[in-house]
Amino acid sequence: MGEFLKLFGLFFRVGSTNFGGPAIIPYLRAEVLKRGIIDARRYGRGVALTEILPGSTILQLSGFIGQEYKGVSGAVVAFAGMAMPSFLMMLGLTWLYVAYHSLEIVKAVLACMDAVIIVVILQAARMSFAATIKNWRAAALAAIGFALFMFKISSLIVLGGCAVLALFVLPEPKALDAGEDVEKFPTHLIVKIVVLCLVMAGVTVGAFLWEPRMGQLAVYMVKASLLAFGGGFATIPIFLEDIVHTSHWLTETQLMAGIMLGQVTPGPVVITATFIGYLLHGLLGACLATLCILGPSFILVVAIGPVFGSVGGNPWVRKGVTGVLAGFIGMLGSVAIFLGREVHWNWPTGVTLGLAALLMLWKKPSVIWLILMGVAIAVGDFYLLR
Repeated sequence: MGEFLKLFGLFFRVGSTNFGGPAIIPYLRAEVLKRGIIDARRYGRGVALTEILPGSTILQLSGFIGQEYKGVSGAVVAFAGMAMPSFLMMLGLTWLYVAYHSLEIVKAVLACMDAVIIVVILQAARMSFAATIKNWRAAALAAIGFALFMFKISSLIVLGGCAVLALFVLPEPKALDAGEDVEKFPTHLIVKIVVLCLVMAGVTVGAFLWEPRMGQLAVYMVKASLLAFGGGFATIPIFLEDIVHTSHWLTETQLMAGIMLGQVTPGPVVITATFIGYLLHGLLGACLATLCILGPSFILVVAIGPVFGSVGGNPWVRKGVTGVLAGFIGMLGSVAIFLGREVHWNWPTGVTLGLAALLMLWKKPSVIWLILMGVAIAVGDFYLLR
């Protein structure tokens, strides 16, 4: 028990300071190598694993490290430790949003935050494009994803179509360095994976029995979890489609507020699910949405981690994942347009957008600094220039 408490404490501490996104990966590496939790080669294997699985990169990596150290129980402890700080902070921030979002000063600040989020989404699309799009065929898949999502075609059709097209049009990919282990799937894991899947199924069915809309929320979050290839930003088009355009549970403005609050927390973008669940069903909805957005990707880490060499080295898998990533990049461009239409454009939001874009291209500062800049512009306009 003592080792598990130390493991949870380590990942909780790292998760509490995870304001740098992927920049936290080298820091986490130093921490776990120093304690002998994992060796450098296996850590590199975990980083490579995150490239082919959906979900938050840092959470996937945490689950992999925990499993390498103490099996499935270690994976649960490490994963929970990394996710807990951002979940708790998001609960607090969402409560503040619900309590004070109608105040005029808060509306002014949120408007500038909306402009920052547009820049953040476009930057995420630009960086993903640079990392993923290596030829004109992949660029064409991204363009297809953009065009189809602009016409509000289902994300399942968009991403499935891009994946299938990728199998035929993309060149043979360079295989990931999956390590030199002789891999054989550990049979003792089968029962544990089945149990985890049954737990997720039970939660979803139980949510439907409690209230149909709760069940639908659970399904939407499971879907987003399984489709979020390339990191947490990939969930944003799914949230926009399911929560805003299909179910009309939230507005684009509310979704942007959730994305912004997710950027303030020291954790992954997928924690926006906590905000969505809280607005729909209070604390119970927040817990349900968080569990359903994190659970499926965790199960995939546990299931695929031991045989990553076989899966990650498969060229068909690599091409399919690249196709999905290309589709998501195009969809993110569409999301920026959809959300941009809802921004209350005036001189403070325009200045915030311009400065945030320049700073992101020039210095690539933490999003926290962009948010603070937007707050300063909104407060200055509200109190000094009105």
